[in-house]
Amino acid sequence: HTASVLRCPIVGDHKYGLGVPPGLREACPQPILQLHSRQIILPYRNAAGEFLCVTAPLPQHMRHTWKYFGFELD
Repeated sequence: HTASVLRCPIVGDHKYGLGVPPGLREACPQPILQLHSRQIILPYRNAAGEFLCVTAPLPQHMRHTWKYFGFELD
């Protein structure tokens, strides 16, 4: 767990972290887990011989937080 091993809890983690710390409430107004895997490349090849790549859009509840910090949304 990032909270215990790295001492860096994931924002919105109410089980192992603090949820949304007071200093981040403006950046993260919804107290929902801010964890997302945008892309994963699996070591399995498709018919063209390329690795299987799966991409997921950013969840709606995280868009405000990413805009706040200037991260790319797409």
